[in-house]
Amino acid sequence: MNLHSPFEQRRLSAGLILAWLLASWVAPLDGGEPAPAGTGPSAEVQKREQLWANAQKLSEQFKWAEAITAGEQVLTIDRAAGSASADKGGDTLIWLGNCELGRDGFAAAEQRFLEAQELWTFQYGADDWRVADARRSLAHTRLVAGLDRKSLDEYHEACRAAARAVKLFEAGKYADALALVKGYAPIRKRLLGPTSVDYASSLNFLGMLHKYLGDYAAAEPLYRQAMEIHKQASGTSHPNYASTLHNLARLYQDLGKPGLAVPLLVEALATQKRAQGDAHADYAMVANTLATCYQAMGEYAKAEPLFRQSLEIRKKTLGEKHAHYASSISNLASLYDDMGDYKRSEPLYRQALEITRQALGTTHPSYALSLNNLAMFYHRTGAYRRAEPLYLEALAIKKNTLGERHRDYAI
Repeated sequence: MNLHSPFEQRRLSAGLILAWLLASWVAPLDGGEPAPAGTGPSAEVQKREQLWANAQKLSEQFKWAEAITAGEQVLTIDRAAGSASADKGGDTLIWLGNCELGRDGFAAAEQRFLEAQELWTFQYGADDWRVADARRSLAHTRLVAGLDRKSLDEYHEACRAAARAVKLFEAGKYADALALVKGYAPIRKRLLGPTSVDYASSLNFLGMLHKYLGDYAAAEPLYRQAMEIHKQASGTSHPNYASTLHNLARLYQDLGKPGLAVPLLVEALATQKRAQGDAHADYAMVANTLATCYQAMGEYAKAEPLFRQSLEIRKKTLGEKHAHYASSISNLASLYDDMGDYKRSEPLYRQALEITRQALGTTHPSYALSLNNLAMFYHRTGAYRRAEPLYLEALAIKKNTLGERHRDYAI
């Protein structure tokens, strides 16, 4: 079997605000290093998490002044932490710059991006990909600042459409998200240029949505075009390049061509390790996908350690209530299933189903996938009465979210 979460690889960086999506996806900052067993996060970490969550919420509502005030409080905490929080401090500065950009505060945005560039240059050296990102943010700001009023309004509307599309995607409403991306992608191309990382992000998102809607022929050239732009704009050592390698590999995986996917994933994993280390959530994502490919090829000895590594990273970075953690549990269950170790696989399938239910709700396509995984297990082991209601529930969710013409509904 080749069972995995339908979530696509994405760069998890708070430096790229949800509403603006300058180069990729965004997720809230984590609360720092995992707390020792038996302890909770410190009061300062909890305060930072609360402030950051509030700042994110305000930015998603385009309440820029209030968001910036909350973000400034986060930055104060980051600065107090010194070099131990260089990554977070730089990300917070980039985030604040993007908020300033959202309200046309171009001079303030440039100042924030310059501060981030200086911080990351001191921490990592002038050739680091983070420094290059800060420089691109500066260039992006100057480009946007030079737009006429009509074009600037178009730019802001495209950014708001991008934010809405992300929310629709996260809710499993792929067709609705696709319509929005098709609308704003040409605007980004026209205003920002056909080789901008913003446009590459739009192409990558279009490819992802086409894939989820079952149109693999449309997805492949979009993924390839996004990969080439990121390669030229950001280089082959950037997480965004690794992300596009991963997405193309996932497409080949879903087409039943794991042999084509494996070399892309090996390169993506090496890139992620160089850029962000082998304890990062993005590294875990790529390791997880590579493991599913090895599993499909019957190379279980290669798959198991990668699944376990991914599971452990996600436990530490995302927590045990996250949908991606559930995905790792489900994939490990499917490996044991293929190996005939049913005593270990069934409780893992059940655990994954419950986490997904709590994380995403009972109407999300990922919950339907978890239902289907458990149903397939019961089907194969002859427990047909237990399988049927799970299949029926999964079928109803797929029908409601994806429609009756989708490949997953047919399966």
